[in-house]
Amino acid sequence: MHSTNAQQNRKLDSLLAAHKSASNDTNHVLLLAEIALEYSKNNLDTSRVFATQALALAEELKYSYGRLKANNLIGRSYALQNNIPQALRYYNTALTIARSQNHPARIATMAVAIGAIYTQNADWAKAIQHLNIAKEAFEKAGMPYPNSLCINMGYYYSARKQYTEAIDWYKKAVATEEKKPAPTPDLAQLYGNIGGDMVKTKQLAEALSYLYKALALNTAMGNEKSIAYNLSGIGAAYAEAYVNRSQLPDSMKNDSRLLPKAEHYLLQALQLNNRLGIQDNKADIYNWLSVVAEKRQDYKHAYEYYVAYERLKDSIAGVDVQKEIARVEAEFHVQKTTDSLRYAAALMDKQVSVNKLQRNGAIALVLMAGFTGLMLINRQKLKHRSKLMTAENKRALAEEMARKQLEDFTRSMQDKNALIEQFAAEIEKYRPATQDASTDASYTDTLKQSILLTDAQWAEFQILFDKVHPGYIARVRDKFGDITAAELRFILLTKLGLGSREMANMLGVTPDAVRVSKYRLLKKIQLPDGTNAEEYFNNI
Repeated sequence: MHSTNAQQNRKLDSLLAAHKSASNDTNHVLLLAEIALEYSKNNLDTSRVFATQALALAEELKYSYGRLKANNLIGRSYALQNNIPQALRYYNTALTIARSQNHPARIATMAVAIGAIYTQNADWAKAIQHLNIAKEAFEKAGMPYPNSLCINMGYYYSARKQYTEAIDWYKKAVATEEKKPAPTPDLAQLYGNIGGDMVKTKQLAEALSYLYKALALNTAMGNEKSIAYNLSGIGAAYAEAYVNRSQLPDSMKNDSRLLPKAEHYLLQALQLNNRLGIQDNKADIYNWLSVVAEKRQDYKHAYEYYVAYERLKDSIAGVDVQKEIARVEAEFHVQKTTDSLRYAAALMDKQVSVNKLQRNGAIALVLMAGFTGLMLINRQKLKHRSKLMTAENKRALAEEMARKQLEDFTRSMQDKNALIEQFAAEIEKYRPATQDASTDASYTDTLKQSILLTDAQWAEFQILFDKVHPGYIARVRDKFGDITAAELRFILLTKLGLGSREMANMLGVTPDAVRVSKYRLLKKIQLPDGTNAEEYFNNI
């Protein structure tokens, strides 16, 4: 493991060294993309910074493949951070480029990625639509189905509880993986997936075979999270075997150790889940432990495990609500209409069946996504108009497009802050007297987290800001030579007219912290008494 990390570090150091002396050509685009890919293994924000640089250079060079690769990498980084709307935005752009190139393999690759996003968010129609697009594209290219398609087809059918179809797709990938010279993490994962789905179809002897193979591989590789899932699957298989002995081979029917084995593996799984902080399969573990205790006539523990199962199931339902919110956000981003506010209203109506607190939180996040959506819509309109104009007019249009995007950004930040305060008040208003206030505080924190900008987004923001206010950032740096990144952000946001509370929410600090930062900055630059700071920064 340490050897692998050392190799990765050496490769990254080599790429970064080459980047410093590279010319701004298509090879540099591919180099930046390779750096982004390496960083994606341990630092997604930094990965996105380099992918964004690759995208900017590819667009400048009109390098179509580079644009596709960079959009794919940016989308992947957002997908791994579960930022579904942004992931879809970049993935769809990459898919559009692949289609313009009429390149089936690239079309298929992007369609698989988009299908996986929709599967994750339970949008079954769009998920299978994109997975089938990928399937047909691979066939058109005369290529065998790659593991990425087989695995995501398996995930799709498993999520739909169509386990036989899921197992068939997983086995296609297994056939490829087993031909490799050494076992891979993908093979271990596939064995575990097949075994888990076979438990659900009550093919218990075969399920145990796959699950034990998965457990052996994951133990050898040190994949603790996968080990936790394998242990719970084995425990569930033994418990199911005791309940449904009629479906077992003769070698297992009279095994008096079925219940002790089930309890042993389930308790091991529970202990590992607790240590690793894994929540999503603990409900199943508690449910099976309750069954095992009941069969052993240990009714006290059966009841305790069942209560734990019910509580966790309720909390998982809350997670499902959040997934639904993310799905609605994603639909908003890909909706092909310019009537954003009308669509937002339709999405609000969709949440009426949810209780008031959950509904209001969903509306808040949808509207937050909506303001960003307006920026995308405006940009597409302006791009269409640019095709009809002269080079001079195109330059003017580019400036107008950037200005409009920056205005939309500023307005969306202000509106998002207003929404956070509004919904925080409503959450407090509708909170039952018996409910712990910390739960609501956590919910409000989730809303606030949605407008925090990452380092990569700040980098994108500065590029946009510089297009609208050419040379401003350079003048600030020249004027205040030792200015920090945080101080520069404060000055730029001040020029945009954002207040202390709005800045605080974007920066993830308190309004008092912003005011202290402002005081220290003004003292540092020795601004004369009586000078209006906002006016001063605006006129640099």
